Amino acid sequence: MALVNVKEQWSGVSGEVEQTDVLGGQRGATVRSFTVLYDSIESHLTAVDALGVPDIGDANPTWAWLYCRRKRAIPLGPYIFEVACEYWGEDSPLAKPAQKSWQEASSTDEVDEDPAGDPYVNSVGDLLTGITKETADPVYVYTRNEASYPTATMFAYWNTVNSDVVLGSWTAGTARMLPITATRTDNGFVFYYVVTYRVQFRSLGWNVRVPNKGKRFRAVAGGPLYRVRDYLGMDTALLRANGTLLNGTGATGAEAPVWLTPAKYESVAFAPLGIF
Repeated sequence: MALVNVKEQWSGVSGEVEQTDVLGGQRGATVRSFTVLYDSIESHLTAVDALGVPDIGDANPTWAWLYCRRKRAIPLGPYIFEVACEYWGEDSPLAKPAQKSWQEASSTDEVDEDPAGDPYVNSVGDLLTGITKETADPVYVYTRNEASYPTATMFAYWNTVNSDVVLGSWTAGTARMLPITATRTDNGFVFYYVVTYRVQFRSLGWNVRVPNKGKRFRAVAGGPLYRVRDYLGMDTALLRANGTLLNGTGATGAEAPVWLTPAKYESVAFAPLGIF
């Protein structure tokens, strides 16, 4: 018993393609048909895997994103069989458009000014601390398929803020990159990663905001430093930007408190990510 030949047929073939529910995506299916001839009686189970018949998992020669998923052998006689190779699939998962959505994130944050912009103080003008309010921020969510696990991107962008303008109106320092997540998946033949980027926006930015307050002060701008306790009998005093006493007393008054805004997060450009 020996295999005589395998020939592809023009009959018994079909093909179709349709758009998926993703804009620009498509899926398709096709059938290739072969005759398998032996020189003696042979089983259809042997014919389905004859040399020259595509293997399961082989790509279609015309549509490379279709893969052979199933084969059927039909006896046409004692020595000859028709083998149908069925292909189906979708175009590359990397070609699918990204998904974009908006969510929200709520937190309880300490505040130092009332809605009018005046500092919270007690009846003698001391700054009040521990006042909080609930804050709701918009969160931009961008999910796309990527060929590899985004390790380098995660290290470069986790817990950073933007140094460039984002989405046309969010200025530097107002967008914070939340942890980037990735899930490994496949479409039956190709492994890829579904990567999600989440960016939280806050109009006042992400820097720390604290009053310019210290245990030392300058009597005149650029002058030597003195201990607040030695001269004022209190531990700390409010200071001007030049280090002298606010309102000349180190307390609130006609002059508004000076607020310091040191950075909490590293600043990097978000544009190279291509997610906006």
